[in-house]
Amino acid sequence: MNKTNSQARGSTMALATGLALVLAACGSADEAETDPALGGDTAAASGEALSDDELIAAGREITRPEPGQYRSEVELVNVDIPGAPQAQVDMMRRMFADSASTTTEYCITPEDAERGFEEMVRGGQRGDCEFQKFDTAGGNIDAAMTCQHGQGTANITMQGEATATTSDMTMTMRQDGGEMGRVSMTMNVKHRRIGDCPA
Repeated sequence: MNKTNSQARGSTMALATGLALVLAACGSADEAETDPALGGDTAAASGEALSDDELIAAGREITRPEPGQYRSEVELVNVDIPGAPQAQVDMMRRMFADSASTTTEYCITPEDAERGFEEMVRGGQRGDCEFQKFDTAGGNIDAAMTCQHGQGTANITMQGEATATTSDMTMTMRQDGGEMGRVSMTMNVKHRRIGDCPA
């Protein structure tokens, strides 16, 4: 994953690293510019895409992160390719694990914390991706989005919990189309505050 420090700050506490990986797999045109964070209590009717205003309102409901130094850990949990030979599945699992499993550190400044998540969700539906669900209740996050790309459609679900200093999210991407047909990939993304930012 190729992310700058400013992008890491912009994806604070809720899916940042994992969602960036999934959006990259979807071929989103703007994944290098903005990363969405999930929150609020919003769902579109009949699977329709949420509006930007709905996403922004939901982002305002997320607990703002505390300033400080954070560590992000992304772990590939599972890869499933129905109908593929086991040797091919094992090879793809190793390939995805090498590219998806990462540990990074980043600083959230007081200015970043003050902005909260509104700017992040403002860019959440750019490119070829749309959110259909964006719910938060009691710190629990439940979201769903769809990305269209040259090789088919990717359906992404995200569940977990977030506080002002931690988050723990499970993300599943199911992609239809492309050379491998249907592919399902699950990742776990954790963020936690580990101290003050370096001077």
